[in-house]
Amino acid sequence: MRRIVVLLVAAVAVVTVIGVVATASGGSVPPARVVAIVPSASGAKLTLLDARTLKPVRPGWSRAVPKDTLAALSPAVSRVAIGIEGSDGQAVLVVDSSTGRRLERHGVAGWENGLYWLGGDGTKGTPAPLLVSIGFHCGSMVCG
Repeated sequence: MRRIVVLLVAAVAVVTVIGVVATASGGSVPPARVVAIVPSASGAKLTLLDARTLKPVRPGWSRAVPKDTLAALSPAVSRVAIGIEGSDGQAVLVVDSSTGRRLERHGVAGWENGLYWLGGDGTKGTPAPLLVSIGFHCGSMVCG
């Protein structure tokens, strides 16, 4: 099985596209899947979409996320990091990109100015993930 990966970070209509994955096998190419942040009446959701129609994949998954969240796709397209607001402050949630299942949660000082997945996936046989989040906070009379 060969994977063809295209990473997109763009606004398409009202959908923020995180990444696209197409899998080719036996000469036929199944529809590409897109992981995107989609606004809805009940709030923003990270959702698995059909790349051609931008409609939710059935059966598929979605996960509620903060309205102005950031997300980053792992280099192997197997995971998505999402900035979230928790009762204990901001954090980064890592989910499986094919199922939406929560895999990890990392407490951070902030993610509102940037969230980047620079290397590794943390899956078997790959390096540990290298996630960088950028925030802005004030403390001890210093902001930055």
